[in-house]
Amino acid sequence: MGFVVLLAIAGVIGWLASIISRQDDGRSIAVNVAVAVAGALAFAVLLSGKSLVNGISATVLLAGAAGAVASVAGLAFTRLRLAR
Repeated sequence: MGFVVLLAIAGVIGWLASIISRQDDGRSIAVNVAVAVAGALAFAVLLSGKSLVNGISATVLLAGAAGAVASVAGLAFTRLRLAR
């Protein structure tokens, strides 16, 4: 159950990043959501050090949310640098 919550939180963070950055096309939204999910899973696995299937603590959920935010911020920074 915690794994599903982690994915949902990451998806919402990616979607909100699309709204904040005013990227309305479906491709950008999908990329933001995918990057947020990947970042959340990576941070959660690094913090927990074990499989996420057995259960997730609140600390791992917070780390996953931080990973999602960090990965979406990194993507936005990269997009800005490439646009110049």
